[in-house]
Amino acid sequence: MLLLTTYYRNKLSLLPSVCVSGMEAVGEVVAVGSDSKMKVGQPVGIMNYGTFAEYMTMPEKMVIPLPSQVLATSSALINISLLL
Repeated sequence: MLLLTTYYRNKLSLLPSVCVSGMEAVGEVVAVGSDSKMKVGQPVGIMNYGTFAEYMTMPEKMVIPLPSQVLATSSALINISLLL
């Protein structure tokens, strides 16, 4: 378990208690803006607060496209910061 997640669950975080927990996630794009380079269904990794939510909205510059040869189940085990 990530250290920050432990802080959130033990209420040691400086974030408000209404904040959704989580710092890293792997998923796929479900919608894009008209000027986006991303495609719906593209696998991505993200580092941001609130990744335990079912859906997130964020700027494209904060989304890390994952290579097609990397499975989502495998990439979930990798620290996203290692992909930068």
